[in-house]
Amino acid sequence: MTTFVILPPRELVEHAVHGFVEALLPGMVIPDGLWERIVEEVLSEAKVYSLHREDLPETDDLAGALADGFGAEAGDRVVELALPRGREAGPVRAWTLPGVSAAASGR
Repeated sequence: MTTFVILPPRELVEHAVHGFVEALLPGMVIPDGLWERIVEEVLSEAKVYSLHREDLPETDDLAGALADGFGAEAGDRVVELALPRGREAGPVRAWTLPGVSAAASGR
């Protein structure tokens, strides 16, 4: 079983990480690509693939888009993350891929 983690758009993640580092370490220079390294380190577990929202097509069939574009299969886990709101964690929606769309099953 594979887990697909769907992150907010890159620009929003970068902004959130920069805001956090600036609050934690004011005046420090934030290295380029810091947010990418943080995401990579946190999600370094085997069988976890991260995608940003903008990597997916605009569709109501997210399961089909994951199957068509990224090889997701029935039983794979999907975790959709949203950015934190204030000091509260952002909403998380986790679900299991029930099957594939008609388009994906024709592959």
